[in-house]
Amino acid sequence: MRGYAGLFALGIVAILTACGKEKKGKGDVHSVLILGNSIVNHGPAPQIGWTGHWGMAASAQDSDFVHLLMAEIHRQDTAVTVNFANAGGFEWLLDGYDYARVDSLPKADMLILRFSENVVDSTAANGALVRNYDKLIHTLDPDDKAVKVIVTGMWYRPNTHKVLQQYAADHHYIFVSGDGMYAAPGNTAKGLFADTAVAAHPSDQGMRKIKERIWTAIQDYF
Repeated sequence: MRGYAGLFALGIVAILTACGKEKKGKGDVHSVLILGNSIVNHGPAPQIGWTGHWGMAASAQDSDFVHLLMAEIHRQDTAVTVNFANAGGFEWLLDGYDYARVDSLPKADMLILRFSENVVDSTAANGALVRNYDKLIHTLDPDDKAVKVIVTGMWYRPNTHKVLQQYAADHHYIFVSGDGMYAAPGNTAKGLFADTAVAAHPSDQGMRKIKERIWTAIQDYF
């Protein structure tokens, strides 16, 4: 009987633990952190023809996806705090990334992570990307209380997309696909910048499309 009682007690603990994990709903997200690459934010780089200090290659700050998303959130609730940062180097350094660089970022009720353009796609399937993505998330949210939103990029990265989609599914995180965006006419800044790398970034139209996909996935929280 004691054996059965022990199993029963363990079952109760498991149920309580599962029920005790916070599940956020509408109105529960009071702070958002958006993290990514140059599409989130890039400082002036006149040597390549970029003079902005916002998401490359939007024509103005209020036209990049971060500020468009911020506007959508604030239309619902002006009290929500939205912070963002470029975690430069994470995508290609992976195991060599210095996680102390994100220690000072504010904790948030929702994490929106938008990486993949700079990942070496041929190595995405070897486990390093997911391993470091998971480490990044737990560095940012050590108590595992935030809503996590995994967003893939607009450049063609099939292995990266596949492993991040599976990672999101395994952890019950929100997944937002960037597939098909690059090929759609007008979504890149091609012809607007002489530098081909800058021009491969999203145009104002592309930024709106990124915002729309993310907003569709998270709007019920606000």
